[in-house]
Amino acid sequence: MHVSEPFESAEFSIRRAVKHAVDFHTLAAKFVNGESYTTRDEFNAETGLNEIKVKLVRDFPEDLRGSLSDAIKNIRDSLDQAVSAATLVVTGKRRSRTHFPFGESEDDLENSLSRRKAAQCKDIPEEIFPAIRFIRPYPHEGDSFRLKTLQRVSGPHKHSVSLSLGCSPAYGFSEVTLNTGDPSTSITINFPEWDSSKEEVVVATYAPKSGGRAILSHAFYIAVDHPELRNIPASVVLEGWGRRADWVVQGLKKFAAQVVAERG
Repeated sequence: MHVSEPFESAEFSIRRAVKHAVDFHTLAAKFVNGESYTTRDEFNAETGLNEIKVKLVRDFPEDLRGSLSDAIKNIRDSLDQAVSAATLVVTGKRRSRTHFPFGESEDDLENSLSRRKAAQCKDIPEEIFPAIRFIRPYPHEGDSFRLKTLQRVSGPHKHSVSLSLGCSPAYGFSEVTLNTGDPSTSITINFPEWDSSKEEVVVATYAPKSGGRAILSHAFYIAVDHPELRNIPASVVLEGWGRRADWVVQGLKKFAAQVVAERG
């Protein structure tokens, strides 16, 4: 059987993901650099501390969320399409249960490959198991952009991808200073957690001083509102996932061709 460009769909999905990621980056920069949020210095009666917070003054644009969702979907789809294509190349037949296998651990991945767990992976030929094991689609040391997290974000809740405003020191957050005339005044910098109900983030807290005024110097970004991703710009996450998925697609393409070639 002659197979013509079986990986075309996976490569197409990667290209579409790049386009949507570029659209997202452009819209995100416009939103963050515009008059989309305000800085506030408010007293919290429950804690007795002043809170330096940033609050949205307008909603995240629908197209911003849409571009992010579309990019994530295309990246995720490329993985299923690549395994399906590799199966077609190796077996000469199209199979329906060739979804990309993920795992919570190395052993969990083996459960999927051995059919004890994931029925939707049942038709993946054993010849490409070594390539999947090499990809390591489970959380592991040095795995900066986890494919397992991609699966979680694009899984049952993929149609409710939501956004947050982040300001991690690793991505441009600079400083908070307090003009009180008292150098002993202490400011606590928070590791910010987005409050979606109030559409705000508390950046820092300090004990109120008479005449004191907080000055916030910052660089904010749009993030995916997910526990593992809130402190990373979504543009960085998309780039990381996109590169990883492209590596998977090209790796499976090369490996499948090698399997066929070795058969003679």
